[in-house]
Amino acid sequence: MAYAHGELVKDATMSRHAPENLLPDPAAILCSKASDGGAYVDLDGDGCLWLPTGRIFFHSDPQAGPDTELAQATRHFFQPRRFEDPFGFSNTADFDDYDLLAVGRTDTFGNKVSASNDYRVLQAQSTTDANGNRSQVAFDTLGLVAGSAVMGKTSENLGDNLAGFQADLTTAEIERFFAAPKSPFAAEILAQASTRIVYDTD
Repeated sequence: MAYAHGELVKDATMSRHAPENLLPDPAAILCSKASDGGAYVDLDGDGCLWLPTGRIFFHSDPQAGPDTELAQATRHFFQPRRFEDPFGFSNTADFDDYDLLAVGRTDTFGNKVSASNDYRVLQAQSTTDANGNRSQVAFDTLGLVAGSAVMGKTSENLGDNLAGFQADLTTAEIERFFAAPKSPFAAEILAQASTRIVYDTD
């Protein structure tokens, strides 16, 4: 910009250049599954874009054909084995011998999470994350989580644990805790766990 005789005069170069189209081919970016794309889908070829959902497969191998996948599904109660997001990244799930509960999960990059289950309550009792860190929970008689412990890696003697943890408290112990939640008794029922949950069903 320049001022002449008190009036604003536009620079001549500003009027010579047309506006630049920063996205000349929107579909090339919006429909791309690359890291800078949107993974949208033009179903009808009319420029209207749709956001796809993830897909579920019954075989963990992405190269498995329909017949192989159907055979796997019928042998294992149609339990989903692979979950694929709109960008084509997959997570695979491993189940126990009964095809009932998951015992592991692996993502696209090979990170694995494993679990061991409590079949009384049909829930995971302990898990190990991709970094090897373990956590464990204790269930009471009603199947509720009474305590948990973050235990660290298998090769380390670090973290908390559920050794000596009493999941079920007597009525007297529950009343004693609620009467004085900050008393030394709270530390006694916590034991060596990371957290403790006390339920008063009444």
